[in-house]
Amino acid sequence: MLLHTLSGVSIALTADAGSALADGIAAELTELECAVLRQQTGQKRGAQAEACVALVENAAAADALRRTFAESSMPTLVLATTRQLAEAMVPMLDERHALGTIGDTPGVFAWRLRQLLALAQRQSGASPDVDALTGLMTRRAFETRLALASMMPDQCTGLLFLDLDHFKLINDRLGHAAGDQVLHAVASLMLRSLRPEDAIARIGGDEFACLISRSSRAAVIAEAKQLLAEMPKYDIPRFFKEPSLRICASAGLTFVRPEVGGDVLLMEADVAMYDAKCNCRGQLSVYEGSDGSSPTRPDLRVQHFENAARLATERLVEMITLKSRGLIEAAEREADICALTGLYNKRYIIGQLPREIRRARERRGRLSLVMMDIDNFGEVNRTHGWPTGDRVLQSFASVARSLVRPTDWVARYGGEEFVIVLPGMDVDGALRFAERMRQVYASTPVESVEGQVFSKTLSAGVVQLSDDMSSSTDLVQSASMALLRAKAKGRNRVECAADAEPAPRLNAAI
Repeated sequence: MLLHTLSGVSIALTADAGSALADGIAAELTELECAVLRQQTGQKRGAQAEACVALVENAAAADALRRTFAESSMPTLVLATTRQLAEAMVPMLDERHALGTIGDTPGVFAWRLRQLLALAQRQSGASPDVDALTGLMTRRAFETRLALASMMPDQCTGLLFLDLDHFKLINDRLGHAAGDQVLHAVASLMLRSLRPEDAIARIGGDEFACLISRSSRAAVIAEAKQLLAEMPKYDIPRFFKEPSLRICASAGLTFVRPEVGGDVLLMEADVAMYDAKCNCRGQLSVYEGSDGSSPTRPDLRVQHFENAARLATERLVEMITLKSRGLIEAAEREADICALTGLYNKRYIIGQLPREIRRARERRGRLSLVMMDIDNFGEVNRTHGWPTGDRVLQSFASVARSLVRPTDWVARYGGEEFVIVLPGMDVDGALRFAERMRQVYASTPVESVEGQVFSKTLSAGVVQLSDDMSSSTDLVQSASMALLRAKAKGRNRVECAADAEPAPRLNAAI
């Protein structure tokens, strides 16, 4: 499951006919809640698409995409399957395009698409009075509306200043792309909840302001409370898989009076909002004295300073806590990474593979595993030395990252042996993947420390999870036995565990 969504965005996915990688990308786009329009490489793009994801698997696809760029200005995310293809695409790209790889994580994939769409929106000539992210008014436009509202004494108009609670926690834990998604969702909620004639603006960051005109003060207050009550109903777990997070907001309300300027009204609403945050987050606070009477508390500015200082202290504590948690999580992630190849290590396999098996069984899905070994690796170390051997291992990691889907993962099992886990893929797809990996790696040159260029080959064993496998050990053992058969049959080949001959039965009479 991806971390972020692009709900409702129409994406044209262009790829060669029959591309297995394109099927995986289409599934990821569907998880992002995009409307996917499949097209063949070189085919004219549909006008209804807002952006394009172009898969480049070979030189012919790169040439076709070059011609498409000349005919269309559609924002395009180019996904190259190898480093060489990515480098070949660079001269063709301009500000309408972004470049990624098949190995991008789901979060990076979503972030690249969102940035590309945001850039296209900015370049389309959007009004400076419209916030590019949310589509609401900017602060400048809102202040103009606020000045006009103060000239209409026959209306009861409230100025609502709203600030999202713990928004920094969302950004820190889920990333800024997730934060943007939340801001966009809050803006949509406000547009749905309030009337078309109500002015709504994003003042800055996670702060919003509204001008709400109703028949009475009580009606304005009721409308503001109802809006706050709707905030926690936005389902963060659905999009970000964080059940502990909920959106809520604190709000301050003051009432527009002819004799009070807009800057003072904004200050009053801000003071009330801080009062709400300090007393009980997720609530509404009404500025005292906004009914035209003198404030009952003469020290409101002092109180506002105290509230702001208190919140600043709380946020500092949150930042220190998050930083400490981040350092711990980073250390845990680093412990799961092979320092030489940047791939996962055996520790990660031991922890993650049982979870993949459990997930596949719960969802009644498929799961395949490929175990690969670099042929005659010991000769490299003996002939060229260990530093060149390190380069051979790193070249494997680079090729593997360029070919796997975002849902797959690769780990170094030990020495020159690697494991590639393919969730949702059956054994036939895994065999095709392993053969593709074998061919690409065999054609990938490696340069020794002395400058000598050579290439290496791979042997692979492929297995699909079956009902008779009781543990991750059974799955790995089956793949390793298939790998040993590939070695015994001459190396540089792929063997399937399902093709193994059954062990001979012993005669009971012997």
